[in-house]
Amino acid sequence: MSDRGRAWPRPGSPGNNSTMEQPFAKLLKPSIRTLPASFGPLKGADANARVTGPCGDTMEFWVAIRAGHIVRVTFTTDGCGASIACGAAAAALAEKKRITEAFSITPEQVEAAVGNLPADHKHCALLAVNTLRAALKKLAGVEKVGCATRPERVGEPITNQIFCNFYARGDTVTAKQDNARISQPNSKENSMNTTQSTSETTPAARIPLIGEPAPAFKAHTTQGPIDFPKDYKGKWVILFSHPADFTPVCTTEFMTFARMQPEFKALNCELVGLSIDSHYAHIAWLRTIKEKIKYKGMSNVEVTFPVIADIKMDVAKTYGMLQPGASDTQAVRAVFVIDPKSIIRAILYYPLSNGRNFQELKRLLVAMQTSDKFGVATPADWQPGDDVIVPPPGSCGTAKERMEKPDPDAYAMDWFITFKKLPKEKLNIPPAANI
Repeated sequence: MSDRGRAWPRPGSPGNNSTMEQPFAKLLKPSIRTLPASFGPLKGADANARVTGPCGDTMEFWVAIRAGHIVRVTFTTDGCGASIACGAAAAALAEKKRITEAFSITPEQVEAAVGNLPADHKHCALLAVNTLRAALKKLAGVEKVGCATRPERVGEPITNQIFCNFYARGDTVTAKQDNARISQPNSKENSMNTTQSTSETTPAARIPLIGEPAPAFKAHTTQGPIDFPKDYKGKWVILFSHPADFTPVCTTEFMTFARMQPEFKALNCELVGLSIDSHYAHIAWLRTIKEKIKYKGMSNVEVTFPVIADIKMDVAKTYGMLQPGASDTQAVRAVFVIDPKSIIRAILYYPLSNGRNFQELKRLLVAMQTSDKFGVATPADWQPGDDVIVPPPGSCGTAKERMEKPDPDAYAMDWFITFKKLPKEKLNIPPAANI
């Protein structure tokens, strides 16, 4: 019997100490088998935030801070017992910590605090951490004082003025001073802090560009550790990000990429995925895809290419996959095509709401391989077997010669635009590429 939607008692109510009836409750640590005192709204909280996870569960956290430390954390959720257990664990881990310390709490720590959390409920730990972080960002005070810098992304140090000048240095402030500094947006002190924080804020990472070496990183994936791009020398790579596990558009994309993986391999191209989710969330999601999801005739689809667990956003920030105008906590649908020399050759960005065209990605890959092999360019809507473009002449003499004595296999429309035949069979595309 599903426990979703069950009305759980609030703190202080007669049922507050009743034991959870979820099937997995007996596996949990004794400290969280009963509904915790932290379950319920916190009157007089300094900040609160509500987040809805990919599974549809909603969680809300309330946080109170005094003298630079978190003194009380409570939460509610409309989700299952696993959501309650993870919310309680995250709240307990955050209390008595500084904001930066609480920000560093990971889903794995929450899972450890819960104990024996089933694999298909591990996303509840991620929801608890994301909701806690959303509340902590508001504690930094940026939204209340209207300062020049925006809150940093989840997982980055909070370096805006309220945090830098009052908390990060370890200043001791009274509760009255703490609340006053956050609630007086036009004070002279806050105005001075705004200017100071601008110089202290860490600059955003520069997005790598086409023609530059792919930034190196080491990461844990669903297929084990990787050293990127070192492990892929001599191969093409499509490094792509998706917003979140257990979301519908991403699910259709992964099924399509997994079905086409042999075609990309035939073209000497490997696939590497990434999202800002934990390793366990990836595993649970990929299992769900294989066991339950059907799409466009595809079913029982197993994703065997590596998916990076980038919960700290290190890779996403390095590659410019986080774009605050779209989301502070989810990567956009970025695609980086990297050649066998580890040089970035193409970059594509798609919005959160729209899935990618994977046939186009394969076409682009073949087009770039064709350009490299034959020293040509490809025109709009080019498909293998279509005519290609001869690079423009580099001198007046060459331009004149091209017009007066054209190559037998080429035809010039003018001195700067010349086409030539390149039959599909000359490309030597492996049959397994399905082109």
